[in-house]
Amino acid sequence: MEPSSVKYKFMKEVEHLDYYIPGGYHPVMVSDKFCADRYTIAHKLGFGRSATAWLAENTKQSRLVALKISTAESAERTHEMQILSHLASAKSGLTGGKATVQKLLDSFMFSRPNGTHQCLVTDATRINIHELKDAAYHRLLHLPAARAIASQLIIESRFAGDPGEDSVSFPADIWMLACTIWDIFGSSPPFEAFPITLDEVTIKHVELLGKLPN
Repeated sequence: MEPSSVKYKFMKEVEHLDYYIPGGYHPVMVSDKFCADRYTIAHKLGFGRSATAWLAENTKQSRLVALKISTAESAERTHEMQILSHLASAKSGLTGGKATVQKLLDSFMFSRPNGTHQCLVTDATRINIHELKDAAYHRLLHLPAARAIASQLIIESRFAGDPGEDSVSFPADIWMLACTIWDIFGSSPPFEAFPITLDEVTIKHVELLGKLPN
């Protein structure tokens, strides 16, 4: 997917507008409706390289939910729906694990001019770690809070494994966990995803940490 040739004025804290092209983001506006009018958009929550997130009302159940709408390019290669479904059905002897796992309430695909997009529906959560850091002095959490969050993350990550199996014993899992902990303690993520391509992000991974795990 190549960015649009149209030049936009830079807007802080907004996704790249030149990615609203075939294969890219789906344009969403407040009051838009999805899935046979079940979900009505109420507010924008955020964005990432491959999706935008929106607060919506489930009009059938009169409750607020979060909609994560993927880019058309990433709709077929994302595994987030399968991961959330697997975690929801996981059998684990650990107590409290499922309480920290995001619950997938619904999912659907829809086609628009920019392509076919995947939409994941989850509970509307409260402030996340990034927002908490943005509100903190120098974008750094107090050390005791950061340690507590990282410790809980390490403990609860075991919930993803099978009983009797250490789920963080594989190099790829340790590598991903380390990147997440870095993000909690640091003032910026270890790798920036904008405005470079996914291949360039991988190159940065290798330059910093060496060869990726198999």
